[in-house]
Amino acid sequence: MLLLLLHPPTPVAPPAAHADARAAVTPAATPCCTSCRFFCPPLVPTAARAAAGRAGAFDDDDIVHVEGSVDPVRDIEIIHDELRLKDEELIAPILDKLEKMAVRGNDKKLKPEYDIMCKIKSWVVDEKKHIRFHPDWNDKEIEVLNKHLLLTSKPMVYLVNLSEKDYIRKKNKW
Repeated sequence: MLLLLLHPPTPVAPPAAHADARAAVTPAATPCCTSCRFFCPPLVPTAARAAAGRAGAFDDDDIVHVEGSVDPVRDIEIIHDELRLKDEELIAPILDKLEKMAVRGNDKKLKPEYDIMCKIKSWVVDEKKHIRFHPDWNDKEIEVLNKHLLLTSKPMVYLVNLSEKDYIRKKNKW
């Protein structure tokens, strides 16, 4: 199960410095601070602020698992793969459009964005990694990432269902 946390509402008010920095940028501009980097998309009601994955970590004869057994680590890896595959689908038409305009159409203004999207494609498709795991995106790359709001750039929240017994003793085999 995958949940997308939509904006608004934001459950916790940002610190004053965070809010001041956010107010100083345009809606589709660069991130508001270095701690959140590209995790602050423009304030659009339909834009997802984060993604939450749910995994079960308890055995119950009444609950049938799609994969046949309980393995929350595997379930989270499946969620990661599905998000990455969706981003691959989203990147392809963006890159095709940019290639037509920047490379074939010789639009010099779009060439940097095309190069950045090629780097993003390499990371997501070839390296098979999430955007948020890239060690060092620069400001221009973050601006392009903010523009396209790819799913693997979102922070992830993991929700794990435990049995009542495991919750009380604060211990689980996973």
